[in-house]
Amino acid sequence: MAPDLEALWRRTLEPGWVRLLALPVLSVLALLFHTARAGKHGIFRLGLFPRTRLRAYTVSVGNLAMGGTGKTPVTAEVARFLSEELGLSTAVLCRGYGSPNRQAIRIISRKGRLEPDAALGGDEANLLARSLSFASIIVGKRRAVTGPEADRLGCQAVVLDDGFQYWRLERDLDLVCFSASWPVDWHRPFPLGILREPLSRLEQVRYIVLSGTEAVTDREERALQSWLQSRAPAASFLRSRFTATGVHRVGEPGEPEEPASLSGKRILALSNMVHPARFRATLEELEPAALIHRACPDHHVHSRESVKDVLKQADDERADLVVATEKDELSLLDAIPREARQRFRILRGRAKLSGPGLELLLQELRRAFVPGPT
Repeated sequence: MAPDLEALWRRTLEPGWVRLLALPVLSVLALLFHTARAGKHGIFRLGLFPRTRLRAYTVSVGNLAMGGTGKTPVTAEVARFLSEELGLSTAVLCRGYGSPNRQAIRIISRKGRLEPDAALGGDEANLLARSLSFASIIVGKRRAVTGPEADRLGCQAVVLDDGFQYWRLERDLDLVCFSASWPVDWHRPFPLGILREPLSRLEQVRYIVLSGTEAVTDREERALQSWLQSRAPAASFLRSRFTATGVHRVGEPGEPEEPASLSGKRILALSNMVHPARFRATLEELEPAALIHRACPDHHVHSRESVKDVLKQADDERADLVVATEKDELSLLDAIPREARQRFRILRGRAKLSGPGLELLLQELRRAFVPGPT
């Protein structure tokens, strides 16, 4: 969705005259959109469209909302557990949203080794490739095509990033992510709300992951969990919180500095995510001397011109460093003048999973590959 159009759509989510004026049109669009989605889902459930079953154990990490639920960091943690803790040959299947990739199958990394054309996979695929030392990353719009490629590579486990809506590929397990930052009353059918799938899809889901809980009160978190539990009676709950693990220069991801190296610095924060406040909150925990935040739209691609504006703002604010997210790094590589690279840093991190559902999830994954006593 174009940034200007997305901003206008978000205004329709809030009570007010914009929503009132748009309500008739949004209601018709929501009816058409979700009738089509329900019809397509019904056709797959009836077996009228073929579904692909992989030899590899298949896990989907996805959501019901339009974005901003923290699914990619959770995908990384699941793939990390499978590849590093269980020692399984693992592939992550990415759609490559916003990337220039036009190939049906593009391998971005092989067991942690980046391919020469990895940049063509897009920001999220590259983030995963740089984060996972022992997993392979495969990009392609149709996971029913990239999945069999993972089988051909001999992968024992496959993780789908943003795969809950992808019905052509059968899964052994679904994790559905929700953001505590989204108000509960926004969970209406798109475009009346943020849902691209009906809440009834949660009935058979066994694991729900809540992100952004640090930004709400315990009472609000319990209310959200209770609301979701009434729609997903079989689900166990996990929490996901982004934790900073290091800082490195753009294009130099070798041995990172400690996150504490940002303490006492004047920082201009640069982010391209749905909930930029989370990035700001992570940096605030590191106690910088000053923090100015420049938030860009999700999947924003930096250009030389936009970087000039960033550098000018950094000069005006007397910032010591410009600190960006890992998703920003790919487009910053070509956009930052070589002489200015020393002023930029990338904040590295990973999702810290917790909650009562975590041990249940890990036990289920272990049982899938390590048979118990007979």
